[in-house]
Amino acid sequence: VRGLPTRSILDRCRNTHTCPKVIEHFGSAEVWELKLTPEWVGTDAKQDIPLPKNVRRYYIPSTTHGGGGGGFDQNTGTNPANCPGNNWGPSRFRANPVSEAQITNMIRLALRAWTMNGTSPPPSRWPRLDTGTLVDPTMEAMRFPHGIPGIPETIFEQGNFVNPVLDYEWGPFFNPVDATGVPTDFPPRIKHVIKMKVPKVDSDGNELGGVPTVLRDAPLGTYLGWNVTVAGFHQAQVCDYVGGLIPFAVTKAQRTGPDVNVRFRVTANGRGDWSETEAVAHDARPSLEERYTDHDGYVKAVTAAANNAFAQGYLTADDQAALIAQAAASKVLVPGTPNSSVPAFGELNINTGTGRHDGDRDDDDDHGESGTFVRPDDSLQVTFAVSMPGKHAAATVGFSQTQAIVQVACHRSHHHRGGAPFIVNVPDSSFTFAQNGNASVTSTPFSVTVPDLCQGGEMRIRGDPTFTAMVSSQ
Repeated sequence: VRGLPTRSILDRCRNTHTCPKVIEHFGSAEVWELKLTPEWVGTDAKQDIPLPKNVRRYYIPSTTHGGGGGGFDQNTGTNPANCPGNNWGPSRFRANPVSEAQITNMIRLALRAWTMNGTSPPPSRWPRLDTGTLVDPTMEAMRFPHGIPGIPETIFEQGNFVNPVLDYEWGPFFNPVDATGVPTDFPPRIKHVIKMKVPKVDSDGNELGGVPTVLRDAPLGTYLGWNVTVAGFHQAQVCDYVGGLIPFAVTKAQRTGPDVNVRFRVTANGRGDWSETEAVAHDARPSLEERYTDHDGYVKAVTAAANNAFAQGYLTADDQAALIAQAAASKVLVPGTPNSSVPAFGELNINTGTGRHDGDRDDDDDHGESGTFVRPDDSLQVTFAVSMPGKHAAATVGFSQTQAIVQVACHRSHHHRGGAPFIVNVPDSSFTFAQNGNASVTSTPFSVTVPDLCQGGEMRIRGDPTFTAMVSSQ
């Protein structure tokens, strides 16, 4: 893609026969925000780059940057992780506990034995194109499961998800092959957006293709190498290089919940249509009881995962024994253990289905445009209606982390193609239904002031507003 000659950071040491033995290890967060995968497949992302014989590479799947605190806990802290960086703010999901400590212990011993005794370390393991475990960063290519509570499907949109590598033009006196010379073009022109790849996931949303790790292979939830920023400039985008956790329900009843239908509308200046009614998507991930039956079953799963990692050389004997002991001492599926693991039994990702999408016409043609037009400081309202069909017990249905995401285009100005998503965070709410009560209950309209996204100009709400929420019941 860049038209540059093939080069390596090991070129100089090869010329002098002084190359060291190298062990690389990375976690999942390095893929999403620290631009890792072009190192594996180059800038055209067409084939895996082979590793030299003096290099080993170990990818620790489904981890936050540097790894989490470890442990086996079905009642992890409910506070979300903080996104690092200046004024980035909080994330949506709990902190990811998957540890990198055990693989680091193995790497230290393996590198020492390799250097001093010539003992080969375990084989490299990382997601690859030729194994089908390195794919495009889309929900479909990753085979990321639908319906995991709290994951808005808008996060998988191109501008929100993986952080790309940008190929800059720095001027004629800068050599991009080895980053020598003097950059003179400021700001530099972007020549290419380098294609990114990401790991494929299993039916729980946990990553494939890396080294075996015990908590990943005997999971208590979905472990993400990314998180979602809930407010501020990066709202609804990936939360810098921090991972997240979405725990499994403890029982099947907790993950399925009652049948709940929802519709919504976004209105401004008297205009706005109701969406079609859609059912809350229940959490399809099996609960802890469905997976492991009881505490002894979970300890057996941890034991099997630890034995597998040890047998392949990715876990030391001391860590193997310690992890099994920790699982045995844990409260996972111990009767009477309080349950804070399940924030919701399902989630919503619906749109109005009435708007015209951006590609339906030429945005530079102001004639015949459809949509709702607003100006800064106009009022916009979000309303949703909830119902419980069929026969059911009395229930209180709660909505949390509710958002309406509105696409806005600048109208009739030189900023015409500007604008941005306008995200409305709707306060938590609950609705009470009597036994077998089927009447729809409508929320109180939540009003916000339209921000100035077009430097004082008129804005058009385009496309289909999207409504997401986590749904719980009592």
